[in-house]
Amino acid sequence: MSPQEKMELIKTFQEKLSDTAKKVFENAAFAMIDMPEEEQECAEASCETRICVMIEFEGHFRGRLAMSASGALAPVLAANMLGVDEDDPDAGKKGTDAIMEILNMVCGNLLPEVAGADVEFRMTAPEVISPDQYRIFESEADDPYSFSEDISVESSPVSFVLTIKSDRDRELM
Repeated sequence: MSPQEKMELIKTFQEKLSDTAKKVFENAAFAMIDMPEEEQECAEASCETRICVMIEFEGHFRGRLAMSASGALAPVLAANMLGVDEDDPDAGKKGTDAIMEILNMVCGNLLPEVAGADVEFRMTAPEVISPDQYRIFESEADDPYSFSEDISVESSPVSFVLTIKSDRDRELM
């Protein structure tokens, strides 16, 4: 595959990831998608208040999808998805669960969009990762088989990093 074809494939992945994530947030979490701001990068200190999660998958190709969302978004998602009051003492924990479920739905809807509806994938359960681990994934987004995508949800930045990990699958790209 030529470099131009690889770039077009990555662009297709990014567009499908962005579209899928927006649909999941809107339809499952009843969350408003905002116009992205010019600068959504979090300051080093505020990154610690982010909730970072990842899921791995294998099938037609293998890889991982990681997501980083503002801790302030978590109780909003818990309220919208689980009916939890934003002031509930358990809203933080339930918000993390809601973020993991969002990632699960995004990945579960993205893979058939990219590979086709008849292709099967196995996905791990979503898990919480540290902001440091997420930053490592972000730094790998320069790899030709990894990329990041940012959206804004309820005025909070949400970031994704999709990585294709298998050498065999890299040959397909």
